[in-house]
Amino acid sequence: MDNPIPAPRPAEPSKEPQLTIPALLVWAADHDDPKIRKAGEQAQTALDILRARHRADEQLASIDEESARLEKRLAELQKRKADIAPKAKTKAPPRDYDPADVRAWAATQGTDVPPRGRVPKKVLDDWRAAGAPVREP
Repeated sequence: MDNPIPAPRPAEPSKEPQLTIPALLVWAADHDDPKIRKAGEQAQTALDILRARHRADEQLASIDEESARLEKRLAELQKRKADIAPKAKTKAPPRDYDPADVRAWAATQGTDVPPRGRVPKKVLDDWRAAGAPVREP
């Protein structure tokens, strides 16, 4: 049979008054032992580093929160702008033919084509069916 290991008992509270960190640092700075003074200086330096980093981390967290809030607001505004802005006109695809060539061909075929404006689709289809060259857009 296994013997359970007894749980450790909590340490009894010390009867000595607890010194605050500033009080310990003052005590170390005034101590006769140079090792204690050096340890106090190192502790003060470590505390200064920790305080500076803590302040920087708090500022970074605040900046991150503000940035997230602003990004959310920007997304809302961009959506609203897209909802109310007039839609952009779509651009016509580039032509793969020269209208002057098609009109000239149509004239040789006896087909009436307006001298300006769009070439009728039927005329284009006939021109392409006749094997007319197609240019790159």
